[in-house]
Amino acid sequence: MKQHLYRATLFILIVLPMITVVGCGIKGPPLPSIEAMVKAPTGLAFALEGETATLTWSHEKGKQAGFEIARATLASDGCEGCPLRFIPLDTVDARTFEFTTRVKPGLKYYFRVRAFTDAQVYSESSNTVQIELEP
Repeated sequence: MKQHLYRATLFILIVLPMITVVGCGIKGPPLPSIEAMVKAPTGLAFALEGETATLTWSHEKGKQAGFEIARATLASDGCEGCPLRFIPLDTVDARTFEFTTRVKPGLKYYFRVRAFTDAQVYSESSNTVQIELEP
């Protein structure tokens, strides 16, 4: 009886905490295979006409289903070097390599684009462009 109690105590004090620390084995969402990956758009640029900005980019033909355009904004007198919080603005289909949006004076706009597949696998982001209209 004493040996049984010893084994139970040993299990509770040593084995059970080890199981808890090691975890259940689920580490995170699975990564897509290399074949499913899509390359990032390149050469993001803009043209400005009044308060209308037209973004354009390039992308080699591939598995993309479309492109996601993301935007971040800061006040014109906002801090330089502050982290930017990009929010998805819109998507366009895989045959479209431009996007038009309105910009207002007094804000700094930052845009970037990334490609995505039908399986919602996203590429790295393109370069970031900054647009600022004088107030």
